[in-house]
Amino acid sequence: MTNGTVFFSGSNAPSQNFDSRVINFIYAFQVGLQKMPVGSKATLYVPSGLGFGNQLTKGSSINIPANSNLIFDVELTEIVE
Repeated sequence: MTNGTVFFSGSNAPSQNFDSRVINFIYAFQVGLQKMPVGSKATLYVPSGLGFGNQLTKGSSINIPANSNLIFDVELTEIVE
């Protein structure tokens, strides 16, 4: 976000109870995560069309305005088939 607001931080240690399928994420993650080897870190610069698009997205503590460009720092720790 242009004002530097952080709307999500998964900087805590990974939880043993969390898992997800790539298809559950925004399109930028679907593409980006599949290109990353296990143990790698990346910064994903996501234009609004590959993120949440023209929809207002409501989070637990902040809303993401429509047409927002996003930046994510991600680390791929494990792939479970």
